[in-house]
Amino acid sequence: MRKESMSCVTPPEAEDDRERGRFRKHRGIIKAVHEELVPEGVLAAEQAVAFDGLYAQRLDADYGDFVDIPREQVVNTLETARRFVAAMNTALEGE
Repeated sequence: MRKESMSCVTPPEAEDDRERGRFRKHRGIIKAVHEELVPEGVLAAEQAVAFDGLYAQRLDADYGDFVDIPREQVVNTLETARRFVAAMNTALEGE
């Protein structure tokens, strides 16, 4: 795995943009997930799709109309997020 591929995942205490990573917007990290991490085998394609879905749900929750979300959907979303985080942790451990 190229070190540059994981440069977006750095400690929040990084002092400048270079240390924090190369992305300033969400779309940059989303693009990198699909164009770098998946092709290099760091993440499975289904994890990239899950990431897209999680981000879309986050946007809906933050900026959409108030909606009641069924418990089953919340449980499924939480499990999807846990799997994605586990996949990223595995990728970081292999770095």
